[in-house]
Amino acid sequence: MRTILAAIHTIITMLYDLLFGCVHRKTTFPRSVRRGERRPRAAQLTGMYVVCVKCGKEFAYDWDEMRVVTNEEEFVHAREAVEAELHS
Repeated sequence: MRTILAAIHTIITMLYDLLFGCVHRKTTFPRSVRRGERRPRAAQLTGMYVVCVKCGKEFAYDWDEMRVVTNEEEFVHAREAVEAELHS
């Protein structure tokens, strides 16, 4: 029952954001996480993140590509390629 309610909540939130949500045009300068700091979920993927100034939502940031990471699979694939190149 909880998973159904969670799914419904997610769908409603997504629809609300599509209709009335923030477009995240203004963000902070990319930040890296320091020792002892809270590690935001967005920073777990890349180690860096940006925050929307208007709504406060956090986004993973890829410093090498100089862009917000929108697709986790795309980032993981790119990161694996870079690590393979470094190890060869």
